[in-house]
Amino acid sequence: MTNKRFAIVCQNLVLANGASDLANRLGVKGEGLEMPWVKYELPHLERALEQYDEPGRSQLKPVLIVGAGLSAADAVTICRSSGIPVVHVYRNRTAGLDKMLPGNVYPEYHEVHKMMKDANRKHDLYTPLPEHTLVDLAGAGRVTVQHLKTGERRVLDVSYCAILIGSRPDLRFIATLTKPAAGGDGNACPDSETEDD
Repeated sequence: MTNKRFAIVCQNLVLANGASDLANRLGVKGEGLEMPWVKYELPHLERALEQYDEPGRSQLKPVLIVGAGLSAADAVTICRSSGIPVVHVYRNRTAGLDKMLPGNVYPEYHEVHKMMKDANRKHDLYTPLPEHTLVDLAGAGRVTVQHLKTGERRVLDVSYCAILIGSRPDLRFIATLTKPAAGGDGNACPDSETEDD
């Protein structure tokens, strides 16, 4: 491999660079601040919880989990199996986990889905808050959630907040490729050389 530049000319281009480079953010108050108790990826939450021994985990305040997908369901399962209480915030009353994976093949997801749908029932180490969203992250593990229909707000003290609402590809590198070269047109690759006719 050399450092020599080259250009490939084509009419269409497909970039298959994955879709999980950057965790999605909610854009809520306090989210831009450096808060080690706020996690955006499941492995980061798992590493944080692994620091506690069993007696330490039993002393933790609830973990707030935001999201209704597979990562959020995994986080619910991990916390509950470790004896850590969960407050689960999600927007839709009817979560779609049952459509993603069959319950007979993935019983742990099916169990979380049942708890999400049956929010009025008491569940061990699990408090569902359907039709809610996170609206504020304050220091020292304090969050504010809001009911989407009534506007009612609740302030909760939590040990961790896991915002697991998906991810998106990191396409920042494209900005350097699409800028027209000085004096050139917008369709040219900035590193390509043109030949004189």
